Amino acid sequence: MAPRRKKVKIEQLPEDDAGAEKAAPVAVKMEQQLLPEEDLPVKVKNGPKNAEEAGAAGESHGNGAAAAGGGPVYDQLDAELDALFKEDKDEHENKLVELPDVQLLAGAAAAAAFGDELQQPEEQAPAENENKVVELGNGKRASFSQYKNRVFINVREYYLDSSTGEMKPGRKGLTLNKRDFEKLMEFFPDIDDWLETNETAGKFRELGGAKRVTYNIFKGNKLVDLREFYDGTDKAGEHEKRPGKKGISLNRACYNKLKENADLIFSWL
Repeated sequence: MAPRRKKVKIEQLPEDDAGAEKAAPVAVKMEQQLLPEEDLPVKVKNGPKNAEEAGAAGESHGNGAAAAGGGPVYDQLDAELDALFKEDKDEHENKLVELPDVQLLAGAAAAAAFGDELQQPEEQAPAENENKVVELGNGKRASFSQYKNRVFINVREYYLDSSTGEMKPGRKGLTLNKRDFEKLMEFFPDIDDWLETNETAGKFRELGGAKRVTYNIFKGNKLVDLREFYDGTDKAGEHEKRPGKKGISLNRACYNKLKENADLIFSWL
């Protein structure tokens, strides 16, 4: 008697995904294997406990290794993915980026390692109106943006795309709503005082929500920093506000340009 055949259940893709009518009769959807937490590299297990700590660990106010992406933990996870999937690396990385849950790999440890790398703020950022732009200098711009029927001012650093010759938005920047920008204008006298005197770095004013305007000094240069902050704890376990990745630092010339055009910019809102 012939041996019994074991039935294997396969998932048929929709016609849209299966291709033309004469495509292969069966298209199987491959599912990703999750990486168990116990199999994570030691660096990840002992790494930051949340995404915000990972974002803050490698940079100071948006400047540092974490801002550029990568680092030892990221590289280690990248290697783990290569070994796990054993297929096209880019294909799997794209799948991970498209998933909204950053804890796909293995809970908070993996989410901390990737942090904002799984997010794509440039693609989700409000669309810029090319007719309403103020050049601040050093590649920085203040522009009018719209997103889901809401209006914003986007203060952001741009870079030249060598393949197209176009200026495109970079990762350093902050989006302000009407109330945020109005508060910023109210604080111009305070900011001017910080820049004119020898004030200690760290002076700040709340703009709204988690956003702040902060006075900083870096290598002797006075800076006006527009940034989002998040809740954290210090070494003693006390609550404190920590700078996040979303933000931009303006030197004095860029800040003065923003201030000079503030009324025009506010009129766009």
